[in-house]
Amino acid sequence: MRLRAAGLAALLLLGVGCGGKEDATRYESLVGPGPYVAKLPPGWRDRTEQEKSRSPLLKGFYAGPKDGGFTANVNVIEEKRTASLNGAAVAKAAREQIKKSFGAFEVTRPREGRLDGEPAFSYGYRLKGEGRGPLRGETLVSLHGEAIYYVTLTARPEAFPRRRAAYRRILRSWGWQ
Repeated sequence: MRLRAAGLAALLLLGVGCGGKEDATRYESLVGPGPYVAKLPPGWRDRTEQEKSRSPLLKGFYAGPKDGGFTANVNVIEEKRTASLNGAAVAKAAREQIKKSFGAFEVTRPREGRLDGEPAFSYGYRLKGEGRGPLRGETLVSLHGEAIYYVTLTARPEAFPRRRAAYRRILRSWGWQ
């Protein structure tokens, strides 16, 4: 089973870069409506309109602070799935495709989680950054309805712990529509 390469290519080109409700305090803006809504922490901006021409699969692109010349970002890719694809098959295919096709290394094994109460899994990895220096990424993958959602954080390694805290806040605020 192979995931559509275009979906994962867009995921990496854009950034490479759980669940439950959280109150609105200390959030700067709400993104959505669409298949989901989420809240962005202070310092993060919705750049979806400016980036959507990069891929028809892009549902969200959120730019954070700049670290060492690279803007930390979270992007959301939506890909159609067939009913026969389950979480285990998607987890295995996504991990292998990221490693083989895009040069990610130190890819973790999938970790089970949730996105707004629905099953999900995540994995972390490192990228060479193709002229931008080394990068770290974390992707949460969720099966929702007839789609697969990839929610990816990409940041500089030295800033990754701080940017990951913001990413997790975004995931905790997530709500499916």
